[in-house]
Amino acid sequence: MPTSFESLEWGLAAVVAMWIYQAHLVQGYHIGDLSFVYPLARGVAPVISTILAFILINEKITLAQSLGVIAISLGIVILAFLGRGSRLALIYCISHRCERRGL
Repeated sequence: MPTSFESLEWGLAAVVAMWIYQAHLVQGYHIGDLSFVYPLARGVAPVISTILAFILINEKITLAQSLGVIAISLGIVILAFLGRGSRLALIYCISHRCERRGL
């Protein structure tokens, strides 16, 4: 079955997003401690996904889901300000999740 031009555009966008994602993740690991960067890099995904779903596709978010996002956000803030990593590493952690989501 032939591939449509639109799917090629999305495929190319995904490749570019992955390159940017990898570059920011590696830079975050280079700047910050693994014990700081890894949890943040993995913990930001649910927060960004929930916010994007709410904004872009008008997803209904329940109270339990909102409390979960708040708990994750608080955990990230606590990790960021305990002094286990630099603010620059925090920026790379958060930005690499945005690129992975195609922003």
